[in-house]
Amino acid sequence: MYIADTSFKEEFIPFASAADLLLSECNFYGNQDGKGAGHMNSCDNGKLAEARV
Repeated sequence: MYIADTSFKEEFIPFASAADLLLSECNFYGNQDGKGAGHMNSCDNGKLAEARV
């Protein structure tokens, strides 16, 4: 699964948990808010990674 150039959506979590391989980009560090620009930050990607555990 590849998630690119979007802000975080809770709907991604079920997809991420079912993925064999997850590639997800982010343009912001965890302390930065990328929602207004339509991007995820590193903490958002961490939420998706935790769904895989």
